[in-house]
Amino acid sequence: MNFIPNYLAARVSLDENSNIVDEDAVLILENLKTQGYDIGNRFIGFNLECTKLVLKDLATLHAAPIAYKQQKPKEFNERILPHLGKCFIFEISDESIENLIKLTTKSVCNNPDCIPYASKFAENIKRINAAQIKPNNSNPLFSTLTHNDYWLNNTMIRYEDGKPIGNKIVDFQINDFSSLTHDLVFFLYSSVELFILEKYLDELFRFYYENLVETLIKLGCDTSSYTFKQMMEECGVMAKEVELCHLIMLLPSILKLKEKSGELSEINGDDFFAKEESLHENFAKRLQFILLDFVKRGWI
Repeated sequence: MNFIPNYLAARVSLDENSNIVDEDAVLILENLKTQGYDIGNRFIGFNLECTKLVLKDLATLHAAPIAYKQQKPKEFNERILPHLGKCFIFEISDESIENLIKLTTKSVCNNPDCIPYASKFAENIKRINAAQIKPNNSNPLFSTLTHNDYWLNNTMIRYEDGKPIGNKIVDFQINDFSSLTHDLVFFLYSSVELFILEKYLDELFRFYYENLVETLIKLGCDTSSYTFKQMMEECGVMAKEVELCHLIMLLPSILKLKEKSGELSEINGDDFFAKEESLHENFAKRLQFILLDFVKRGWI
């Protein structure tokens, strides 16, 4: 997995007698910037080449734990699973939720095609706090190690002669054991150039799926149950239960102008009081695309 930064050193606590990871824990990784890796333009998103490079790595990241789980279930349950599933959860105030409803409703209603469905956004925003709880309808076939905050700022690309040749996935601080479609849906709709989504989104879902299955086969797994249809059904379940809320909640932070965008673990109520004029023009365009595409797919 050459898309994971090399580990250099770590400590679990300042308490020398403790083996419990606490808030004083430190993890030191290699310096990726000196090797030419950098993040992309969060306002625009990745082009097709970068997107496929990232999706191939994401499929491998998801496939490896599935193979471990399938082939060594007892060892996986005893050695791996106890360290996953401690997802970061925070409470959003009623005032912040109301502000987010106003902001997003105004943004999507700039497009007449979105107006009939704008109330769906409001309904989902009201579910934000509940949506952070693990959904009950996930297909266990697709449960694996998930990044849980996988977007453009948390993956770094290296270029050679203008071509993307390497990728490093960073910031695993809120990883979880959940549906791989969390990462897939959130990454595609938050971090890929809108033109690419409009033209190639179905192809990109298929590209990820094919790489997932190919990796599982290389790892000696039975993939007969992993159909594309089932994966897309799982995308729909997670989109309805979690990822629409996730996207609505994070896009104001991702597309805020003149400020460093916030990570999920750093976000606070102030991020939902963003003025429309403080957001990049692609905020409204991306929201509108998400709404209309989710409606088309029956995900909202």
